[in-house]
Amino acid sequence: MEITIKDVAKEAGVAISTVSKYMSGGSVRQENEVRIREAVKKLGYSPNSLARGLKRSKTFTVGLMIEAMDGPYWAKLINYLEAELQKIGYALILCCHGKSVELAREYAEYLTSQMVDGIFFAPIQEEEDYMNVPREKEIPLIALEAAKGFEVYGLVQTNYTAMAYELVENLIIKGHEKIAVIGGAPSLRSVQECMRGYMHVMEDYDIEVCREWMLYGENTRESGLEMMYRLWQAEKKPTAVFAANYYMAMGVLRAASELHIVVPDELSLAVIDDYVFSTLVPVKVTAATQPLEKISHEACRLFRESLEHPKQKRAEKVRIKGEIVPRESIAPPRDEEEE
Repeated sequence: MEITIKDVAKEAGVAISTVSKYMSGGSVRQENEVRIREAVKKLGYSPNSLARGLKRSKTFTVGLMIEAMDGPYWAKLINYLEAELQKIGYALILCCHGKSVELAREYAEYLTSQMVDGIFFAPIQEEEDYMNVPREKEIPLIALEAAKGFEVYGLVQTNYTAMAYELVENLIIKGHEKIAVIGGAPSLRSVQECMRGYMHVMEDYDIEVCREWMLYGENTRESGLEMMYRLWQAEKKPTAVFAANYYMAMGVLRAASELHIVVPDELSLAVIDDYVFSTLVPVKVTAATQPLEKISHEACRLFRESLEHPKQKRAEKVRIKGEIVPRESIAPPRDEEEE
């Protein structure tokens, strides 16, 4: 016998309308959500998404537009997003545009033609708004990074400024004042925020900033390697480096090895992003974790709210700070120890 939504409601001990609301992406009390999910699993209930879509003018699909899925950040975030969406019966359609505004616009039009119920996207670091087609069709847009120039339903992003401040403060507390910072392209909002956090904490502790130690490059290991060589070949050398990106930090460690710099005895290191390799390198790196699970949870919460309040115009902005994980890469500067 076919299992129906009525059977699920009876098993969960809730009203049919509550189950229906949950299955349609609506918000229900957490205890009811748990009971419904357990009932669905126990009964083996599998709703007909096409029938639901025809009845409610929904397709139960959500688009995700990003640059590329070539690193642990997006791989992890996609896993978390899919897990959250599966709870409410939604599937994810992934589109990678490679930072091409033209291709991003084509994908936005494609997702609109597929009648997705919402789109998560990471804006290209240009203010050209390529999301006008889905917006005109009133498809909710949820930005996963800073979205200057875009009109969105909601925005969820990492609080890079707070994370940078806390990481550099850890270096200062250990006695460092000669602190260099390396980041990606200055046009990137995440890099701008990291630099802002660095400047704020140096100012708060009344430490002079050496502009020669503020370097910009690319978010790659090769760029981190090159910038570490530049820092170490200068007459005035830092005692610590704050890297605004995980790959750049790996480049710093590679350069340190080639230059016979002992970390952390001769150079301390702290980095934004914390992936498995941070613990596999010879010196385990002090890092700030990306709050990916919280970002995906908040993004899906905003999406669910957009289903309930589709006419809401004011964008909600959520900024989330990751946790600092202290490890072995920070020690007091050698000159202070010898004194």
